[in-house]
Amino acid sequence: MIIDGEGQERRLLSYCTNVHQGESVSEVVDDLGRWAVPLRDRFGAGRFALGLRLGEAAVNELDQDRAAEEAFREFLRRENFVAYTLNVFPQGAFHAPVVKDAVYRPDWSQAARAAYTVAAARVLARLLDDEDPFGTLSTVPLGWVAAKTDESTLPLREAGARMIADVAHSLALLEASSGRRIQLCLEPEPLCVLETTAETVAWFEEFLWPLGAGLETVDGHAGVDQLRRHVGVCYDACHLAVEHEDGPYGLERLERAGISVGKIQLSCALELRAPRENPEGLRRLLAFDEARFLHQVVVLDGRRRVIRFDDLGNFAAWLDATSGPVHAARCHFHVPIHLPSIRPLHTTQASLQDILHREQIRRSTRHLEVETYTFDVMPDGLGDEMPLVDSLEQELAFARSRLLSAADS
Repeated sequence: MIIDGEGQERRLLSYCTNVHQGESVSEVVDDLGRWAVPLRDRFGAGRFALGLRLGEAAVNELDQDRAAEEAFREFLRRENFVAYTLNVFPQGAFHAPVVKDAVYRPDWSQAARAAYTVAAARVLARLLDDEDPFGTLSTVPLGWVAAKTDESTLPLREAGARMIADVAHSLALLEASSGRRIQLCLEPEPLCVLETTAETVAWFEEFLWPLGAGLETVDGHAGVDQLRRHVGVCYDACHLAVEHEDGPYGLERLERAGISVGKIQLSCALELRAPRENPEGLRRLLAFDEARFLHQVVVLDGRRRVIRFDDLGNFAAWLDATSGPVHAARCHFHVPIHLPSIRPLHTTQASLQDILHREQIRRSTRHLEVETYTFDVMPDGLGDEMPLVDSLEQELAFARSRLLSAADS
């Protein structure tokens, strides 16, 4: 939905359609008809924004088949939908029986990732409204390495910077020819090459910005300007909360570094406090261990030192094999943002509310997206307790009320 403002000053709030399973264009349209149309009707006023997830199959179809693209555009117009951002993080099937670390492939050292991303940018440029010719793409934070060290990530930090600089140049050429500015937004995530705000800032400053000198000027924009204009960050509130980061501080750190936050994903993680003293909470948390997605865990031990695990099972094995106090464990499992707890677990809703409060005051990011994609893999029938449309309605209403409420400022 449109929160406030007009034209190039408007703020847009949506939900991410990666909660749906469609991969082809016809499947995406079917999903939108089944879920987004009734959701739009519940809010009932004005145009309804969509945070579209388009995988490689749909992007290629829309990019290569003008009839398919025009039919999709007509569907969006007819249903009063606004397309403004694409989630192009998962390039392949996102709801396959097992996804796990395949979601990060191809990574940003591979030409296939760049080709898909540029094709998605062309598609989004043609879907954007004439009155607001700015779109965002959220993408993999370079990639995933099995054993993360400075040495193991260096090749991907270097190769990814070169590939992304080339993509930024392509986006500058696209803007010059179409008048549409597309920004590629890297999305830091636990245990990826870029997982914290500090790592992200360091990569921009040490690896990406220096490559601007080698890019040809486009439409008056020098190479460094192209990088700053067309590459930024997608700040996922769940991901950074799992890292035990303070959300407003992270956003301000990026802002001070001159890194654009093109998009914020409004999301919540699970938190288990004092897991050794809370066996019921631990049992509940481990019930979220499932086969499709990775659920990274970041622990603060008794000395507030950070310990990271790539999935819930490995966290549980470590807890069994060690002793000593554990302050808190946070798990990368996106849960509905209107829930402060899933008893006896907490969520990181308080951190998200701090981010919403900041955005209400500063209005520094125009693209906002609720991203709870785990609805059909929640344990113990949790996803069955509330129909998907009802949950999405409550999540969007929660976010909108906090963005618009003067009482929260």
